[in-house]
Amino acid sequence: MRKMKFILSAAVLALALGIFMPAALQASEVNISIDGVQVQFADQEPVIVDGRTLVPLRGVFEALGFTVDWDQDTLTASLVDANYEVLITIDEDNFTANGWERALDVPAMLMEGRTMLPIRTVLETVGFGVAWDEDTNTVEIMTALRTTADLTPNLNAIENQLAPPAPGEQIAIFRTNHGDIYVRLFPQYAPMAVENFVTHAQNGFYDGVVFHRIIPNFMIQGGDPEGTGMGGESIWGVPFGDEFSHNLRHMRGALSMANAGPATNGSQFFIVERTEQTPGHLDRIAGYFENFDTPSNRGRMAGDIWTAEILEWYLEHGGTYHLDFNHTVFGQVFAGQDVVDALAIVETDGPWPDGADRPLEDVIIITIDIVAFEE
Repeated sequence: MRKMKFILSAAVLALALGIFMPAALQASEVNISIDGVQVQFADQEPVIVDGRTLVPLRGVFEALGFTVDWDQDTLTASLVDANYEVLITIDEDNFTANGWERALDVPAMLMEGRTMLPIRTVLETVGFGVAWDEDTNTVEIMTALRTTADLTPNLNAIENQLAPPAPGEQIAIFRTNHGDIYVRLFPQYAPMAVENFVTHAQNGFYDGVVFHRIIPNFMIQGGDPEGTGMGGESIWGVPFGDEFSHNLRHMRGALSMANAGPATNGSQFFIVERTEQTPGHLDRIAGYFENFDTPSNRGRMAGDIWTAEILEWYLEHGGTYHLDFNHTVFGQVFAGQDVVDALAIVETDGPWPDGADRPLEDVIIITIDIVAFEE
């Protein structure tokens, strides 16, 4: 069992007591549904404030199967289920989960003795799919779109990830205007990410889409049909959860989901290109070797994320170790890495804030073929 702790500052609750909500709708006008079954809250029913649905923290998580232990003295809630662990802090304007900060559209509020939070921000951050049905005025929570971390270490993880696909195994071939990239997929570790990617590819969703963001010695990013980095969606129409695994790492050539924080996966992805670590990363990795109890990676201990073997690989071969357990790896380039390397050095408009790392000439995904591997 792992604990999920929400720490709510006293300052927020004090501010919340003084908030006047003339635009709030009462619960009779707002429905909350979990997998199609409507939820009732005994103490404080949901309200809408400034177009956002707020729900009681205890009520919604108990409805989702969590055991909730609220400590009024420390303003801390310990929420426990069988699989998930995340540390969340809330201040007046922001919501932070394992180091990822998201702005709150509406501040946390205290109503009838219950802490009220915007439902989409909270539940997407801890991995649940959330959608709004305008016809029925219903917030739909989809537990099937929630995924959790695979915390079982595999001593052969590096060897397995870099191994060539077996005959008949499903692979993806990126046909670009600069050459072809061949990628092995890992549905056994990231089933939702693979299903999402494969379905989009087979439906032609990625045809003609550009790699809109390219950073040398880092990665190439695409998958947004708008080509801006702000668009795209999953095949389910809502963001889906993360699928982290000790068996898949951000090695050079890894195919991984781009996101805007926990459980915000849509259609965008990136391929890792880093060939060598920067001085700052070299120093940090050296620190992890000296003390695996060093806090790292969104509040986790270094030893919980990396073994010495994995860190040695990153030092020798490159890769973006700091993205492990923050983005979902679901594939690995096994041929065509030279194409990735060539794309990584195309001329761009430069880094932020003057540019957006966008290629001056379009780097286009002509199509992505999903085929069975043949030797």
